[in-house]
Amino acid sequence: MDFRVGLFDATFVPLGFIILLSYQLFLYFRVRYAPMRTVIGVNHLARRHWVESMMKDNDKNNILAVQTLRNTTMGAHFNTTEPLLGARDPTLRCIKFIIRMVCFLLSVLTFMKSVRYINHVNFLINVPLQTLRCPPEYVSTVLAKGCNFHTVGIRAFYFVCPLFMWLLSPIAMLCSCTFLVPLLYYLDVSGLDQQ
Repeated sequence: MDFRVGLFDATFVPLGFIILLSYQLFLYFRVRYAPMRTVIGVNHLARRHWVESMMKDNDKNNILAVQTLRNTTMGAHFNTTEPLLGARDPTLRCIKFIIRMVCFLLSVLTFMKSVRYINHVNFLINVPLQTLRCPPEYVSTVLAKGCNFHTVGIRAFYFVCPLFMWLLSPIAMLCSCTFLVPLLYYLDVSGLDQQ
């Protein structure tokens, strides 16, 4: 029985990770070469136009810009707790725990980077164009970096779900990965056709 459980872990867990990694590679190329077909690409374009409009009429929009960026930053500030569920093999339990902690650490670090970039935008967006000589394209690029780090942080939380399922069984982990990919695809597709 233990040999079969070890074989399932050695087979189904890497297969689940390959499924998730394959989807992330697909999404990367879709964002890069057909950005308007993804939510990420549409959001990048919308944020670029938003920054330009905020900076164009800075006297009227400065409070709106800061409040919007503050609300965006607050999305990256939340704490999670996770229970430690037991596994039979202490080594495997340790590996599962380390992988989950790495996922959480990656999420926290990317959220911190997101907050950092968005805080930079808070200052850049309210400086008059004539004073700073900083084009709106630069400000929107900094905002896009912050939002990209936020997206990576959210993805790290999504990937923790299959890791929790792995505590139950490698088959549950594989099923969770298989379920997660269509869910992510549904969340990532913009519904706009590439023109």
